[in-house]
Amino acid sequence: MSWQFQKSSRGGGPSLLSGSYSVGSNELEAAAALGLIGNTSHCEQCNRARVLHKRSNNSDGFVWNCVRPCRSSASVREESFFEKSRLPLRKLLNLLFWWSMGMPQCQIMEEVQVSEHTIVDWMSFIREVCEKNLYDNPMLLGGIDDQTQIPKEVEIDESLFFRRKYNRGRVKNRIWVFAAVERGSNKCNLIEVEKRDSQTLIPIIRSWILPGTRILSDGWAAYDSLPPIYLHDKELLLLLTSRALPLSTNEKVYEAYVQNVTVYGSET
Repeated sequence: MSWQFQKSSRGGGPSLLSGSYSVGSNELEAAAALGLIGNTSHCEQCNRARVLHKRSNNSDGFVWNCVRPCRSSASVREESFFEKSRLPLRKLLNLLFWWSMGMPQCQIMEEVQVSEHTIVDWMSFIREVCEKNLYDNPMLLGGIDDQTQIPKEVEIDESLFFRRKYNRGRVKNRIWVFAAVERGSNKCNLIEVEKRDSQTLIPIIRSWILPGTRILSDGWAAYDSLPPIYLHDKELLLLLTSRALPLSTNEKVYEAYVQNVTVYGSET
């Protein structure tokens, strides 16, 4: 594995990537270049930039020190994704790299040489961070095609998921999931919702789907309140989801959703 990075163009004092110091630790430079740790450190008390110093008793080998007058110090992981971890930074970067490449959890554990408890905790932590980012920054779908000037098509649908213990007996944990999928690109958003009424779904649609989009739905009553900034085909998706025809794009997304929640053990 090799990391590629560029030197920082930011000013304001010494940095991990400025070349002013011989860090001798490629993982620090890589992490700073990727934005995973801070490239500089500022002492609030003295209002000046801290200096990078070697520290043999530190797992990262370096700390940020304020030379004077307060002589305060800060970890190179300060306010970062890794701040509370005791694992060496090289292991953490390897763990993230192999996760981003889609390597199975058991193989990452062997490759990085960490315990089962550690890998389970980190995989859970990574998924939580990704989930929050997707929730806070949903992918924008649809709009007008730049080349053809034709409205893009987005399928919307809601589906009920539930689970039975040992696949029999009383149904538990009913969850409604609303999904929107852009045809052609297969870009999609999914979210769990408590209700599937217009008060719940319309604000989600407006935050996900760009004006001018051709929306395909099964004609569920909540969609009657869609604003006129969209073109709405009520019956087409209903025809596409009939058993005589192949799965619609949304149904394929739901299949993938079910497979993933099964893999990760979610209670659905």
